[in-house]
This record gives sequence, C-alpha cells and structure tokens, in this order.
Amino acid sequence: WTEIIPFSTDQKKITNFTVDYNGDLIFCEESSNTVTPYKYTPNTYKSSSTGKWLVQTKDIDFGQPGLKKKIYAVYVTYKSDNVQTQPIYYAIDGSLSFSQFTGNFSANTSWAKLKAYATPFTCQSLSIQIVNPTNVSGATKGIQINDISIEYRLLPSAKVA
Repeated sequence: WTEIIPFSTDQKKITNFTVDYNGDLIFCEESSNTVTPYKYTPNTYKSSSTGKWLVQTKDIDFGQPGLKKKIYAVYVTYKSDNVQTQPIYYAIDGSLSFSQFTGNFSANTSWAKLKAYATPFTCQSLSIQIVNPTNVSGATKGIQINDISIEYRLLPSAKVA
C-alpha cells in the first residue's frame, strides 16, 4: 500500500496502479477495511494545500548495491500551476532523514526541466521526495511529474564492506 494524501481522499491508502481486463489503468482505495477499485482518469488530480502533495521514489541503488556512487544532481521534467520553492529532497542509504536539494519549480503549463543540486555527496542508494511547499491549485493539473533523472558517477574503488 502507498499513501498519497491529495490523490486519495482523507489520507486513505491506495494500491499501486495496474491494468484491468479492459486495458484501463486502475487502483484501489482502502477505507475502514473496505477496498474500492477506481479507474484512473486525468481529472483524478486534485488541488492540495501546502505540504499535502508528496511523491517518493523507492531506495534506488542504480543496479549496483555493492558500490558507492557520487551524486551530483537530479533532473525533473514537470508542470506546475504554481511556483514551488525547493520542492525536491533526498535521503541516502535507506534513511528516512531527508535533505533538501536547491532548485525551484516555476509556474509552467508546458513541460519544463529543473536541475536540482546539492554539494556532491557519496552514497550506496538514494531516495527522492518531491513535495509542494506552496498550495497546488489552478486551471490545469496542479503538479505533474513526467520523469526523474539522476546525475551520478560510480566509485568502483569504494566497495561497500
């Protein structure tokens, strides 16, 4: 189960997306031990108050769990109805303690790319979190994320014990 606060009503839990027998993208929402299926449609996006919109990746090890990596930047292709000041955070090595990247979303109704950066750091794995420091509202779809790319270098001499 995954909790996505503004996507699901009243902070309910939802499943991962899947495709049903009709080829429709669906998910299920749990409330009071009752699971209800929903068909995903583009109008499923909702406006959200500050701090209630959150996307978090899994702990990414780049397919090399036994080696350290140096992280330089994260690139996010996005649309946003409102300016979002420093919305991207990271946690390393399975930690749930997130630090902030530098970089802002501007108000764009067409796809824009943000390079978010910090002082380069070394880790085995990385989790990215994107939040809304400002209310999400507007005529389009609030915040939309198209893709996330990470600029890193493998440090093969720094093997993990």
